Amino acid sequence: MKNSLLELADIVEQSYLKNLEKLDSVSKRHFLYRSYLSNKTNFSKQKLVDVLHETKASQLDFIEEFNQNFSVGLLKQKEIIDLRQAAYPHENERLEVWKKYPELVYFYLVLRESFYLRFFNVSFDLDKKRVADLFKLVMDTPSFLKNSSTHALCIIFYLDYLNMLPVINSQKKLDYANLVKDQFVISASSSDTEIYNYLYALNHIVICDSYFYLKLPNEKLFFYAVKLKKHVTLFYERLSLDLKLESLLSCLLLGDQNINFQDKVIDELYLNFNHSMNIVDNKKILKATHQSSEHTNALLMLVARKNKLFSQMNSLMI
Repeated sequence: MKNSLLELADIVEQSYLKNLEKLDSVSKRHFLYRSYLSNKTNFSKQKLVDVLHETKASQLDFIEEFNQNFSVGLLKQKEIIDLRQAAYPHENERLEVWKKYPELVYFYLVLRESFYLRFFNVSFDLDKKRVADLFKLVMDTPSFLKNSSTHALCIIFYLDYLNMLPVINSQKKLDYANLVKDQFVISASSSDTEIYNYLYALNHIVICDSYFYLKLPNEKLFFYAVKLKKHVTLFYERLSLDLKLESLLSCLLLGDQNINFQDKVIDELYLNFNHSMNIVDNKKILKATHQSSEHTNALLMLVARKNKLFSQMNSLMI
Protein backbone atom coordinates (compact mmCIF):
# COMPACT_ATOMS: atom_id res chain seq x y z
CA MET A 1 0.00 0.00 0.00
CA LYS A 2 1.41 3.40 -1.01
CA ASN A 3 2.08 5.90 1.77
CA SER A 4 0.32 9.25 1.63
CA LEU A 5 2.50 12.19 0.69
CA LEU A 6 2.40 13.40 4.30
CA GLU A 7 3.59 9.99 5.48
CA LEU A 8 6.32 10.05 2.85
CA ALA A 9 7.45 13.46 4.11
CA ASP A 10 7.63 12.12 7.67
CA ILE A 11 9.70 9.12 6.52
CA VAL A 12 12.09 11.39 4.62
CA GLU A 13 12.39 13.81 7.53
CA GLN A 14 13.23 11.04 9.98
CA SER A 15 15.83 9.64 7.59
CA TYR A 16 17.54 13.02 7.41
CA LEU A 17 17.36 13.65 11.14
CA LYS A 18 19.13 10.33 11.70
CA ASN A 19 21.80 11.22 9.14
CA LEU A 20 22.47 14.91 9.74
CA GLU A 21 26.18 14.23 10.18
CA LYS A 22 26.26 13.26 6.49
CA LEU A 23 25.29 16.79 5.43
CA ASP A 24 27.59 19.76 5.16
CA SER A 25 26.68 22.69 7.41
CA VAL A 26 24.84 24.65 4.68
CA SER A 27 22.70 21.68 3.63
CA LYS A 28 21.95 20.79 7.24
CA ARG A 29 20.69 24.30 7.93
CA HIS A 30 18.78 24.34 4.63
CA PHE A 31 16.96 21.13 5.54
CA LEU A 32 16.26 21.99 9.19
CA TYR A 33 14.93 25.45 8.30
CA ARG A 34 12.38 23.86 5.96
CA SER A 35 11.63 21.08 8.42
CA TYR A 36 10.82 23.71 11.05
CA LEU A 37 8.72 25.92 8.78
CA SER A 38 6.72 22.96 7.50
CA ASN A 39 5.69 21.62 10.92
CA LYS A 40 6.60 24.22 13.62
CA THR A 41 7.17 21.59 16.32
CA ASN A 42 9.25 22.34 19.41
CA PHE A 43 11.63 19.59 18.36
CA SER A 44 12.24 21.01 14.88
CA LYS A 45 12.65 24.49 16.36
CA GLN A 46 15.28 23.26 18.79
CA LYS A 47 17.20 21.50 16.02
CA LEU A 48 17.28 24.76 14.08
CA VAL A 49 18.33 26.76 17.14
CA ASP A 50 21.14 24.26 17.66
CA VAL A 51 22.40 25.13 14.17
CA LEU A 52 22.44 28.82 15.16
CA HIS A 53 24.57 28.02 18.20
CA GLU A 54 26.95 26.03 16.01
CA THR A 55 27.32 28.68 13.32
CA LYS A 56 26.63 32.15 14.78
CA ALA A 57 30.23 32.99 15.60
CA SER A 58 31.50 31.96 12.16
CA GLN A 59 28.64 33.81 10.44
CA LEU A 60 29.45 37.05 12.28
CA ASP A 61 33.17 36.62 11.51
CA PHE A 62 32.27 36.11 7.84
CA ILE A 63 30.33 39.36 7.77
CA GLU A 64 33.04 41.23 9.69
CA GLU A 65 35.60 40.10 7.12
CA PHE A 66 33.32 41.33 4.32
CA ASN A 67 33.11 44.72 6.05
CA GLN A 68 36.73 45.13 7.14
CA ASN A 69 38.92 42.80 5.03
CA PHE A 70 37.05 42.41 1.77
CA SER A 71 40.12 41.53 -0.32
CA VAL A 72 41.07 38.73 2.07
CA GLY A 73 37.56 37.27 2.02
CA LEU A 74 37.37 37.59 -1.76
CA LEU A 75 40.63 35.68 -2.21
CA LYS A 76 39.22 32.82 -0.10
CA GLN A 77 36.11 32.68 -2.28
CA LYS A 78 38.21 32.66 -5.47
CA GLU A 79 40.10 29.63 -4.18
CA ILE A 80 36.84 27.82 -3.33
CA ILE A 81 35.29 28.61 -6.72
CA ASP A 82 38.38 27.33 -8.53
CA LEU A 83 37.90 23.94 -6.84
CA ARG A 84 34.18 23.64 -7.62
CA GLN A 85 32.78 21.26 -10.20
CA ALA A 86 29.39 21.40 -11.89
CA ALA A 87 26.91 18.79 -10.65
CA TYR A 88 24.90 19.09 -13.88
CA PRO A 89 26.07 20.07 -17.40
CA HIS A 90 23.85 23.16 -17.29
CA GLU A 91 25.92 24.50 -14.38
CA ASN A 92 29.12 24.81 -16.43
CA GLU A 93 28.36 28.29 -17.75
CA ARG A 94 27.42 29.45 -14.26
CA LEU A 95 30.82 28.37 -12.95
CA GLU A 96 32.51 30.33 -15.72
CA VAL A 97 30.63 33.45 -14.66
CA TRP A 98 31.52 32.83 -11.03
CA LYS A 99 35.20 32.64 -11.93
CA LYS A 100 34.92 35.95 -13.74
CA TYR A 101 32.91 37.69 -11.00
CA PRO A 102 33.85 36.03 -7.68
CA GLU A 103 32.94 39.21 -5.81
CA LEU A 104 29.28 38.64 -6.75
CA VAL A 105 29.38 35.09 -5.37
CA TYR A 106 30.98 36.46 -2.20
CA PHE A 107 28.22 39.08 -2.01
CA TYR A 108 25.54 36.41 -2.38
CA LEU A 109 27.07 34.28 0.37
CA VAL A 110 27.29 37.22 2.78
CA LEU A 111 23.64 38.08 2.16
CA ARG A 112 22.61 34.45 2.64
CA GLU A 113 24.27 34.42 6.05
CA SER A 114 22.70 37.81 6.80
CA PHE A 115 19.26 36.38 6.02
CA TYR A 116 19.65 33.63 8.59
CA LEU A 117 21.09 35.98 11.21
CA ARG A 118 18.13 38.32 10.76
CA PHE A 119 15.75 35.35 10.90
CA PHE A 120 17.34 34.39 14.23
CA ASN A 121 17.13 38.05 15.37
CA VAL A 122 20.91 38.39 15.73
CA SER A 123 22.27 41.95 15.48
CA PHE A 124 24.88 42.76 12.82
CA ASP A 125 25.80 45.49 10.33
CA LEU A 126 26.81 45.46 6.68
CA ASP A 127 28.98 48.05 4.95
CA LYS A 128 26.25 50.00 3.16
CA LYS A 129 28.50 51.50 0.48
CA ARG A 130 29.99 48.12 -0.40
CA VAL A 131 26.51 46.62 -0.55
CA ALA A 132 25.31 49.40 -2.87
CA ASP A 133 28.35 49.09 -5.15
CA LEU A 134 28.04 45.31 -5.43
CA PHE A 135 24.32 45.45 -6.05
CA LYS A 136 24.94 47.87 -8.91
CA LEU A 137 27.51 45.46 -10.32
CA VAL A 138 24.99 42.60 -10.14
CA MET A 139 22.38 44.55 -12.05
CA ASP A 140 24.95 45.77 -14.60
CA THR A 141 26.25 42.25 -15.36
CA PRO A 142 23.91 40.48 -17.83
CA SER A 143 25.97 37.27 -17.86
CA PHE A 144 25.51 36.92 -14.08
CA LEU A 145 21.80 37.69 -14.32
CA LYS A 146 21.39 35.01 -16.97
CA ASN A 147 23.79 32.24 -15.97
CA SER A 148 23.50 32.67 -12.22
CA SER A 149 19.88 33.76 -12.25
CA THR A 150 18.88 32.17 -8.93
CA HIS A 151 21.74 33.85 -7.08
CA ALA A 152 20.99 37.23 -8.67
CA LEU A 153 17.38 36.93 -7.54
CA CYS A 154 18.36 35.84 -4.05
CA ILE A 155 20.56 38.94 -3.81
CA ILE A 156 17.63 41.19 -4.75
CA PHE A 157 15.23 39.64 -2.27
CA TYR A 158 17.76 39.18 0.54
CA LEU A 159 18.40 42.92 0.31
CA ASP A 160 14.67 43.55 0.34
CA TYR A 161 14.29 41.35 3.44
CA LEU A 162 17.13 43.28 5.08
CA ASN A 163 15.61 46.65 4.03
CA MET A 164 18.76 47.43 2.04
CA LEU A 165 17.49 47.65 -1.54
CA PRO A 166 18.36 51.05 -3.09
CA VAL A 167 14.65 51.80 -3.49
CA ILE A 168 12.39 50.13 -0.95
CA ASN A 169 9.03 49.47 -2.54
CA SER A 170 7.27 46.40 -3.86
CA GLN A 171 7.12 47.49 -7.49
CA LYS A 172 10.81 48.36 -7.69
CA LYS A 173 11.70 44.97 -6.22
CA LEU A 174 9.71 43.24 -8.97
CA ASP A 175 11.26 45.52 -11.59
CA TYR A 176 14.69 44.30 -10.53
CA ALA A 177 13.47 40.70 -10.63
CA ASN A 178 12.07 41.17 -14.12
CA LEU A 179 15.48 42.33 -15.34
CA VAL A 180 16.65 38.80 -14.57
CA LYS A 181 13.64 37.15 -16.23
CA ASP A 182 14.04 39.33 -19.31
CA GLN A 183 17.46 37.81 -20.03
CA PHE A 184 15.67 34.78 -21.46
CA VAL A 185 13.75 34.09 -24.65
CA ILE A 186 12.72 30.44 -24.39
CA SER A 187 11.70 28.26 -27.35
CA ALA A 188 11.84 24.63 -28.39
CA SER A 189 15.38 25.24 -29.68
CA SER A 190 16.65 26.61 -26.34
CA SER A 191 19.53 24.77 -24.69
CA ASP A 192 19.08 22.87 -21.44
CA THR A 193 21.18 25.54 -19.71
CA GLU A 194 18.83 28.32 -20.87
CA ILE A 195 15.73 26.34 -19.90
CA TYR A 196 17.04 25.44 -16.44
CA ASN A 197 18.23 28.97 -15.69
CA TYR A 198 14.93 30.43 -16.88
CA LEU A 199 12.70 28.05 -14.91
CA TYR A 200 14.78 28.27 -11.76
CA ALA A 201 14.64 32.07 -12.17
CA LEU A 202 10.82 32.03 -12.34
CA ASN A 203 10.73 29.79 -9.28
CA HIS A 204 13.06 32.02 -7.34
CA ILE A 205 11.07 35.15 -8.06
CA VAL A 206 8.13 33.42 -6.37
CA ILE A 207 10.05 31.69 -3.56
CA CYS A 208 12.28 34.68 -2.80
CA ASP A 209 9.26 36.98 -2.73
CA SER A 210 7.84 34.72 0.00
CA TYR A 211 11.06 35.49 1.94
CA PHE A 212 11.78 31.78 1.68
CA TYR A 213 8.41 30.58 2.96
CA LEU A 214 7.86 33.18 5.68
CA LYS A 215 4.92 34.85 3.88
CA LEU A 216 2.78 34.30 0.80
CA PRO A 217 4.20 35.87 -2.38
CA ASN A 218 2.68 38.93 -3.99
CA GLU A 219 -0.56 38.03 -5.79
CA LYS A 220 0.72 40.01 -8.80
CA LEU A 221 3.03 37.08 -9.46
CA PHE A 222 0.20 34.64 -10.20
CA PHE A 223 0.94 34.70 -13.93
CA TYR A 224 4.24 32.96 -13.13
CA ALA A 225 2.26 29.84 -12.22
CA VAL A 226 0.87 29.81 -15.76
CA LYS A 227 4.36 30.22 -17.22
CA LEU A 228 5.82 27.50 -15.00
CA LYS A 229 3.14 24.92 -15.82
CA LYS A 230 3.40 25.70 -19.53
CA HIS A 231 7.17 25.36 -19.75
CA VAL A 232 7.58 22.48 -17.32
CA THR A 233 4.97 20.55 -19.31
CA LEU A 234 6.62 21.47 -22.62
CA PHE A 235 10.11 20.41 -21.54
CA TYR A 236 9.08 17.78 -18.99
CA GLU A 237 11.35 14.95 -20.13
CA ARG A 238 14.37 17.27 -20.23
CA LEU A 239 13.97 18.51 -16.65
CA SER A 240 15.27 17.19 -13.35
CA LEU A 241 12.86 16.01 -10.67
CA ASP A 242 14.19 18.78 -8.44
CA LEU A 243 13.19 21.46 -10.96
CA LYS A 244 9.75 19.93 -11.49
CA LEU A 245 9.13 19.76 -7.74
CA GLU A 246 10.29 23.31 -7.12
CA SER A 247 7.98 24.48 -9.91
CA LEU A 248 5.07 22.65 -8.29
CA LEU A 249 5.85 24.33 -4.96
CA SER A 250 5.92 27.76 -6.62
CA CYS A 251 2.52 27.11 -8.21
CA LEU A 252 1.11 26.06 -4.83
CA LEU A 253 2.54 29.18 -3.18
CA LEU A 254 0.67 31.23 -5.79
CA GLY A 255 -2.59 29.40 -5.12
CA ASP A 256 -2.59 27.34 -8.31
CA GLN A 257 -3.85 23.87 -7.33
CA ASN A 258 -3.92 22.21 -10.76
CA ILE A 259 -4.50 18.55 -9.87
CA ASN A 260 -3.13 17.04 -13.08
CA PHE A 261 0.14 18.95 -12.71
CA GLN A 262 0.42 18.01 -9.03
CA ASP A 263 -0.28 14.33 -9.65
CA LYS A 264 2.25 14.04 -12.45
CA VAL A 265 5.10 15.44 -10.35
CA ILE A 266 4.09 13.63 -7.17
CA ASP A 267 3.87 10.29 -9.00
CA GLU A 268 7.48 10.82 -10.03
CA LEU A 269 8.44 11.28 -6.37
CA TYR A 270 7.13 7.83 -5.57
CA LEU A 271 8.86 6.33 -8.60
CA ASN A 272 12.18 7.75 -7.39
CA PHE A 273 11.83 6.84 -3.72
CA ASN A 274 14.87 4.94 -2.48
CA HIS A 275 13.50 2.36 -0.02
CA SER A 276 16.89 1.42 1.39
CA MET A 277 17.71 5.03 2.35
CA ASN A 278 14.15 6.32 2.84
CA ILE A 279 14.76 9.37 0.67
CA VAL A 280 13.78 10.47 -2.83
CA ASP A 281 16.66 10.04 -5.25
CA ASN A 282 16.94 13.13 -7.43
CA LYS A 283 19.37 11.34 -9.81
CA LYS A 284 21.91 14.12 -9.36
CA ILE A 285 24.75 11.62 -9.04
CA LEU A 286 25.08 7.94 -9.88
CA LYS A 287 24.51 6.75 -6.32
CA ALA A 288 22.07 8.76 -4.19
CA THR A 289 23.29 10.26 -0.92
CA HIS A 290 21.55 12.33 1.72
CA GLN A 291 23.78 15.24 0.70
CA SER A 292 23.18 15.06 -3.05
CA SER A 293 19.39 14.70 -2.65
CA GLU A 294 18.86 17.12 0.23
CA HIS A 295 17.33 19.96 -1.78
CA THR A 296 14.75 17.72 -3.42
CA ASN A 297 13.73 16.08 -0.16
CA ALA A 298 13.41 19.45 1.57
CA LEU A 299 11.06 20.52 -1.24
CA LEU A 300 9.07 17.32 -0.74
CA MET A 301 8.40 18.27 2.91
CA LEU A 302 7.18 21.73 1.93
CA VAL A 303 4.87 20.41 -0.78
CA ALA A 304 3.47 17.62 1.39
CA ARG A 305 2.83 19.96 4.33
CA LYS A 306 1.66 22.90 2.25
CA ASN A 307 -1.54 23.44 4.22
CA LYS A 308 0.26 23.75 7.53
CA LEU A 309 3.08 25.77 5.98
CA PHE A 310 0.77 28.35 4.40
CA SER A 311 -1.44 28.66 7.49
CA GLN A 312 1.59 29.55 9.63
CA MET A 313 3.22 32.10 7.32
CA ASN A 314 3.12 34.95 9.79
CA SER A 315 6.60 35.45 11.22
CA LEU A 316 9.75 36.92 9.70
CA MET A 317 12.01 35.46 12.40
CA ILE A 318 12.14 32.48 14.73
